[in-house]
Amino acid sequence: MTRQWIFPIANVLFKGSMGIFADYKVVGKENIPTSGPLIVVSNHLATVDPAVVASALSRSPLFMAKKELFSNPVMRFLLAGYGVHPLDRTGADLAALNWAKSQLVAGGRAIILFPEGTRSRKQALQSGKPGVAHLASITDAPVVPFGLSGTGRLKGVIGVVRPTGTLRVNIGAPFKIVQDDDTPARRRLVLATDEIMRRIASLIPEATRGKFTETAGGPYRFTREI
Repeated sequence: MTRQWIFPIANVLFKGSMGIFADYKVVGKENIPTSGPLIVVSNHLATVDPAVVASALSRSPLFMAKKELFSNPVMRFLLAGYGVHPLDRTGADLAALNWAKSQLVAGGRAIILFPEGTRSRKQALQSGKPGVAHLASITDAPVVPFGLSGTGRLKGVIGVVRPTGTLRVNIGAPFKIVQDDDTPARRRLVLATDEIMRRIASLIPEATRGKFTETAGGPYRFTREI
């Protein structure tokens, strides 16, 4: 299993920095299961988002990031110590999928994922990739949606070291992907992904919901709250 020797220190320092420089608030923390496998999904506005999401959890989560970040040996060493696993975004990365499945099922770990696959340059929610829904489906792991606002203005290293402004983390109810449906599996994952994004959209300001402005919220057919 993944050994995170950097994360505990970095997390404490980052939360302390937010406490000093930012107006930081978390709403809905009671929705987060404190043990067992967990997939946390969130909108993605800035590089600092994984640290912001992680700061709201009471346990050390794992992460996935594009494999290009691991090309530098020093960066690879630091990312591994933080709990980050490489992901090939050019296609279906079975190695990364199996790693995540093992961490959830065998390790009972929490993994933070961003279904959009990349940061939103326009600060508006984009369509999600079906990989998150597939992982949640094959592991039956609970999914908790996060909605971030205010992080988009935090740029580069300065944004990590000295996060400023109004930062909000809204956390929704946990849910699972519906399994007992007659819809073909591939189509079901596409529709479940859309519902995941709608759940995230319901947690962020209307102006940042992108294509999900009119459809944020239920009813849901391919996901169910637990």
